[in-house]
Amino acid sequence: MKKLYLFFALVVVGFSTHAFNASEDYRNGYRDAFIFVEGGVEFAVYPDGQFDFFYNPRRTGYNVNVATPHINFSYNSGYNYDPYVQYDDYGAVIQIEDVPIYYDYYGRIIQAGHVRMSYNHFGMLARVGHLHLHYNHYNRYTHYSGYINSHNPYYVYRPWHRHYSRPSVNLSIVFNQPYRAHYHPNRMKYRHYKNYYKKHHHKKDFRRRYYSPGDRVVSYQRGRRLSDKRDLRNERHYYDEPVRTRSNANTGRDRKVYATKSHDRNVRQATGPNSRDSHINTRRDRQERAQNNSRRERVQNDRRSVSQQREHANRDRRQVHKRETQRRTEAKRPARSERRQASTRNEVKKERTSKRAERATRKESKPRQSEASASRNSRSNRGRE
Repeated sequence: MKKLYLFFALVVVGFSTHAFNASEDYRNGYRDAFIFVEGGVEFAVYPDGQFDFFYNPRRTGYNVNVATPHINFSYNSGYNYDPYVQYDDYGAVIQIEDVPIYYDYYGRIIQAGHVRMSYNHFGMLARVGHLHLHYNHYNRYTHYSGYINSHNPYYVYRPWHRHYSRPSVNLSIVFNQPYRAHYHPNRMKYRHYKNYYKKHHHKKDFRRRYYSPGDRVVSYQRGRRLSDKRDLRNERHYYDEPVRTRSNANTGRDRKVYATKSHDRNVRQATGPNSRDSHINTRRDRQERAQNNSRRERVQNDRRSVSQQREHANRDRRQVHKRETQRRTEAKRPARSERRQASTRNEVKKERTSKRAERATRKESKPRQSEASASRNSRSNRGRE
């Protein structure tokens, strides 16, 4: 009997140590997935661009007991979120209640709510919000730096995080070809989708056949094809600002309700056990913003001073150039006047010499004329005789 009790005790200890080791990986920080909460939805994004999520629709009366081990509570584990999830023609989740989800050309998630993600040249996740991921030379994840956002400043361990998983191979939407480059899905607000779901979810054609990433598309039913390729760098996605409400009892985090658009940030109120952290984070954000603004002002002032110095230097150069040109013109003026005077003198001399020559020729011509006339008179007299 003692041996039987000892056997059961060893079995219980073994299971407890296994569960402890599985959960210890996540207690030390982000491991296989990078987990954050956005709009009441907890996302677990993997380095290859796939993700899993958990959503507790407590406002509708449904609840999920995530404390039970190995329960199907996440999307990839098989829990049915159809009343709250919108799909596109490829079966990708494009919206969870009022939280939109966007993908790149290859089906990797690039935005969930306000949190944006980017990838490196090897196709691995490089940034989640303000959290930067670092890899070694073999493209293996080593560590991270920064934080996702002010609402997710650091990782918070939860027991159900070890149950998140990647989707199965036949349901994966990540593909090695840019099949979503010209595809744009159609989204609707959750209040409209709720009415649509109530009317059509019992019909056979509600969940139509989804295309696989490599299939040849005949026609789209939940989206449309664009003529131009989507520009992901300049593409910006906006939606209604979240309004902070009371905290979620099961997740232990503040829940965001994406209902109405409010531009007043003072409406957001942090409640629950993490309110102090949120106030600290808001102070840090304010300090960082003030520092960034001061840096920008300094840079702008430096640029202005440099531009002013350049303008002054250009003005001085222009003035010096004008002075030099004036001096040159003044130096050239007397030489020109002297040349003109010399030319005028020469002309006067020429005129005088020409006049003298004319006078001399006139004097020489007069006695010749008198001699000719005298000879003519003598001849006439002789003829008369």
